[in-house]
Amino acid sequence: MTLLLDIDVMFTTPLGLLSTLVLLGTVGLLSYLSWVLIVKSSKS
Repeated sequence: MTLLLDIDVMFTTPLGLLSTLVLLGTVGLLSYLSWVLIVKSSKS
């Protein structure tokens, strides 16, 4: 499993598209949670 996947495989196959969405969703969620924690700790 390499991080640099073929773009065609990622976006033309349902599984590849799903994996991409899950990856982006996970990264976005982690970024959001980190931001919330930083904001809360800076206010207190």
